[in-house]
Amino acid sequence: MKKIEWIQSIRNKDFLIYGGVFVFILIVQFWNTIHYIEDPDSLRFALGVQNFRPGEGIPHFPLYPVFIYLLKIPYLLLGKFSYAFSFVNALALFGLFYYSLKWTKNYYLAIVVLLLPVHWIMAGRYMPDLLGVTVVLGLYYSLFKNKLLACGVLSILLIGIRLSYFPFLIPIGIYMIQQKAWKAIVYSILSLVLLLTSLLFFAEFKDLIEVALKQTDGHFHDFGGVYTSEYHGVLERIQFSASRIINDGLSLELSISLTLGVLLFTLMSKSRLKENSYFIAGLLMYAIWILFFQNIIYKFRHVLPLISGVVIVFGFVSTKWSKWIFIPLLVILMYWNVRVIKEHQKPSSVAQLSEFLVSEKIDKSVVISSNLLNYSLKYQTQGYHFWDLENIEEFVKNDTTSYNHFILVGENDFFKSKSVLLDTVLLHNPNINPMWSELKVRVYGND
Repeated sequence: MKKIEWIQSIRNKDFLIYGGVFVFILIVQFWNTIHYIEDPDSLRFALGVQNFRPGEGIPHFPLYPVFIYLLKIPYLLLGKFSYAFSFVNALALFGLFYYSLKWTKNYYLAIVVLLLPVHWIMAGRYMPDLLGVTVVLGLYYSLFKNKLLACGVLSILLIGIRLSYFPFLIPIGIYMIQQKAWKAIVYSILSLVLLLTSLLFFAEFKDLIEVALKQTDGHFHDFGGVYTSEYHGVLERIQFSASRIINDGLSLELSISLTLGVLLFTLMSKSRLKENSYFIAGLLMYAIWILFFQNIIYKFRHVLPLISGVVIVFGFVSTKWSKWIFIPLLVILMYWNVRVIKEHQKPSSVAQLSEFLVSEKIDKSVVISSNLLNYSLKYQTQGYHFWDLENIEEFVKNDTTSYNHFILVGENDFFKSKSVLLDTVLLHNPNINPMWSELKVRVYGND
C-alpha cells in the first residue's frame, strides 16, 4: 500500500511540474504571438494552413505535410493562423523541456534548453524548425530507451515536418539494421507510404513531381546560400557562417553551446560517450550537411539543431549543476527572452513595406523588387503592378509611360534621372531575423 502511495505521489509531482511548465509556455506564447507576415517563407506557411495546395508549391517543397496537418487543428478551432502557429510551437517548446529532462534527468539543464532565446525567436515565427528539433530529441530519446517502433514512426514524422533534418535519420537507420529491427523498419516504410499517399488528396501526382523537381533544382542551383549556388572555400564558408551567426544575435546561444561543447569532450567519460554516440554522430552529419547544402549564409535558423543538441549532450556529462551557476544564467536568459519577444512584436521590414503599399495606395504604380519580395507583396497588396529587379533590363525595353510612379525596393541606376518623391529605409532588428533587415525604398515620379 505504501509503495502504491509513493508511486502515486511521484506521478502527482511530475504532473504538477509538467503542467506548470506547459501553462507557463502557453502564457508566454500568447505574448510571443506575432500578427504580421514576417517574410516570404512565413507567407507560404500561412497560405498553406489556410489552403494547402502542394501541387502549386504552397507551402514550398518539401511541402511539410505533417506540420500543416498539425496546424490545421488549432487553426480550425481558433480561427487565426497566427494563434495556430503559436500553439503548435508551444507544444514544441514543451517537448524540448520534456525530452531534455527525461533524457538528462537534469532540471537545471532542461530549463536552460527551454529558455534559450533562439528557441523563443523561432517559437514566434511561422516556421517548422522548432517542432523539428523537438522530434529529433524525441527520436534519439526513444533510441536511448531502445523503443525502436517509436523511432520508426518519429522518423517519418520528422520527414513530414522538416525534411532537411534527414541526416539525423542516418544513424537511426544504421542502428535499426544492426539490431535487425525489421518490424520497426516495416512500420517506418508503411508510415512513409501513408504520408506520401495523403498528398494525393490535395494534388495530382504529376504536379507533385514537377514541384519537387523544380524546387530541388532551385535549392541547389538558384536560390543562393548553398555551396553549389554560391561558391566559397570551405574555410571561408565556415568563417562567414560563424560571423553571420554571431552578428545575427545568437552570440549568447553560440557562446553557451561552444563552451559546453569544449567541456563535453574534456569531461565526458568513455562509457557515456559511447552510450550517446549515435546522437553525436547525427549532430556531426547534420553539421556537414548544412555547411555545404543549406543556406546558412543568410538563414541562421539552420543551425538551431546544433545549438540545442550540444546543450543537450552536455547534460550527459554533468547531472549536478551548482545553483550559483544556474541562477545567474537563468537571470540572463530571462532578460534576453524579454528583449527578443518585445523586439519580435515590431513588424519586420517586409511587413512594413506591405503596410506602406496598402496605406499609401499610389495609383498607376509599378513595384520593382526582388522576385521573392514581389511574391510576398502580391499576396498582401492590391492595385500595383510588379516587376522583378533581376529582370530590370527587360522592364527598360517596355513602354513605361502608363505608370505614374516607380517604387524601387533596392538599388538601380536606371531611375537616377527621375525625380525622387520619397526616399526611406525600412528597418528591423537583425538579431531577430537577418533576412531583409534593411530595405531601401524610393518612390520616383515618371517625368
